[in-house]
Amino acid sequence: MYQHEVSAFGEFEKHHFHNPKTENSFSIVPQFGANLLQVTLNGKPLLDGFENPEDLRANVASKSIVLFPFPNRLKEGKYSHDGEEYQFELNCATGNALHGFGYAQPMKATDISLNEDSATVTCIHVNNGAHPAYPFRFTFSITFTIFDTGSFEVSMSFRNDGMKTAPLGMGWHPYFQFGEKVDLIEMQMPVTQLVKIDEHMIPTGVEEYYDQFEIQKAIGDSSFDSCFNIGEDYEVEGEKKFVLNLKTSNGKLSYWQETGPSKYNYIQLYTPPHRNSIAIEPMTCNIDAFNNGNGLLHLKAGQSVSGAFGFSYEKTANI
Repeated sequence: MYQHEVSAFGEFEKHHFHNPKTENSFSIVPQFGANLLQVTLNGKPLLDGFENPEDLRANVASKSIVLFPFPNRLKEGKYSHDGEEYQFELNCATGNALHGFGYAQPMKATDISLNEDSATVTCIHVNNGAHPAYPFRFTFSITFTIFDTGSFEVSMSFRNDGMKTAPLGMGWHPYFQFGEKVDLIEMQMPVTQLVKIDEHMIPTGVEEYYDQFEIQKAIGDSSFDSCFNIGEDYEVEGEKKFVLNLKTSNGKLSYWQETGPSKYNYIQLYTPPHRNSIAIEPMTCNIDAFNNGNGLLHLKAGQSVSGAFGFSYEKTANI
């Protein structure tokens, strides 16, 4: 049976869900962007997440943060909507705005369900539209579910609570780690379109066929800070789901994200310089979507969108 414990995490509260029998668990901090600190499946911790509240508050490396109202980069932090010009704070070395502002928003944990073989919690944030660069009222919710089958699922939803149409992109920024260098991990990723970027890491408008990991092979010295366009028409055997597999020395992680209209039709891969982890980021839209419109959602008054992604882990050797 899953248990739920609340403890201090600096100025915040940490909510820990765990099953003592199976060793499956996850921890979140609802008060700071519903940040997911760690997920353990089949006894294996899988995330390179925040280990202390100081790094969480400073958003070091953007570990496991929610991304809204846009993911990735926004060129020079500027965009226009319905004839109005808006400016986000510039917060990255490329001279752009990065990842929106959802990561720091206070959320409330609700709808907690503890079962014999699963646990679920939903975190909700209601925004009054006071942000000068995004003056749209909305409700954002994120639901985390862990299953004793060795899988974990995340579902996000966003509702426009205002009277004006609101532009929107969503995503997530987890780093996966397995106790070994990324170079040694084998990856299998279906054929996609690589988004070509300029020196400021903004899309050029060109996309390139990418099949380097269509057949599973070691990541080796490949480095990523790359966005891929999956396409909303993507499906396999009638299922609209994009799956990426990672094989390590002692296990296999299978990551998936929903595809289709208003779903997660883009994915970003990033290998940090230390190469001890790899970020796999589902996104509903392209880099700079507020300007280029690629995958950008336009929510009318009262309209909602939602989508899910997740992963499973199977041990193949004793850890």
